[in-house]
Amino acid sequence: MASLLLSVSTASLQRLSKANNPDQSYVKDIQQKICENAAAEYSCITKEYHRNKSAKPRTIISDELSSTLNQLQSDLEVSDLYENMASRKNVLSRALPRTLIDKIGLDVLMQRLPEQVSILSSL
Repeated sequence: MASLLLSVSTASLQRLSKANNPDQSYVKDIQQKICENAAAEYSCITKEYHRNKSAKPRTIISDELSSTLNQLQSDLEVSDLYENMASRKNVLSRALPRTLIDKIGLDVLMQRLPEQVSILSSL
């Protein structure tokens, strides 16, 4: 889901929100999630940069973080974690836009999502 959310440009979302979209709160939820993910990534890179006493460039740290997250996503996709309903609900409730959950309901959304959704790796 994170990669899906990040693939939607902020400019596109801003155009949607200015286009008299009746559900601007949904767009704002997605923008908020993008900001949260970016802040978490920045924090992680900065902490690692300082932990290495500035010996490793931030670009290298960013590449390593990206590789680690991609490997984690691959590992999660082949794990049985998705079968754990409590974990699935917990992750989806934090990953999906609040407006969507409030409007449709988490249980209905879970019924509509494809079985092999890789959303568990979005947090």
